[in-house]
Amino acid sequence: MAINTNSEFWANNSIDAVKQAEAAASAAKSNEMGKDEFMKLMIAQMNNQDPLEPQGNAEYMAQLSQLSMVEGIQNLNTVTEGFITSLQSSQALQASALVGRKVQIQSNIGNLVEGENFTGSVFLSSTANNLDMKIVDNNGQVLKTVDTSQYRNESGVFSEGQIDFEWDGVMDNGEPAEPGLYQVISSAEINGQALSLTTYTNANVNSVTIANGGEVWLNLAGKGSIALSEVNEFF
Repeated sequence: MAINTNSEFWANNSIDAVKQAEAAASAAKSNEMGKDEFMKLMIAQMNNQDPLEPQGNAEYMAQLSQLSMVEGIQNLNTVTEGFITSLQSSQALQASALVGRKVQIQSNIGNLVEGENFTGSVFLSSTANNLDMKIVDNNGQVLKTVDTSQYRNESGVFSEGQIDFEWDGVMDNGEPAEPGLYQVISSAEINGQALSLTTYTNANVNSVTIANGGEVWLNLAGKGSIALSEVNEFF
């Protein structure tokens, strides 16, 4: 093994250099005034005050109040930091349990996985008479017109709120579609007007990432990353 003979290397890494660094760090820490140092300074101030013009009780109480306030803030910061660390660890543990499961996010782009149905939901702001839903590819070609009659309620209309849907991957021509990303285009007749609907699609969670700020991100199959806070529903 080669020995480093560079003088700068030994100057920075010698025992004396390490000791000097430790001494500097210790000196910096010793410059911080704690509760004990504050009380010693206050007692010395009382012993050396002018007997003809002694400091009033109000001034002493004000100094003690300042000490208590600073110490209370420091303790609160310590407790808060511990709570945040604990919360982040708990979030990471809970998020890791989502790997391999499905989540629902607001997006009209879904991923058709081999051997699985393409699933999601649409949201109706009010009761609708008609609901139109189509699955299209990235070229805009309609592959499947979804039969939405199965989603009507007993009164023959579509109820307000969330309506779940699924597609088995079979196109209108009877052939199976290739696995991949497809778009859902949906609209409904509400109060006599045809309105586009807010669409949600389901995706598999491949892995979980914890950002520097502690935010949890889910890495979805074929969809990229999304913040945990943006998930609409867990399965």
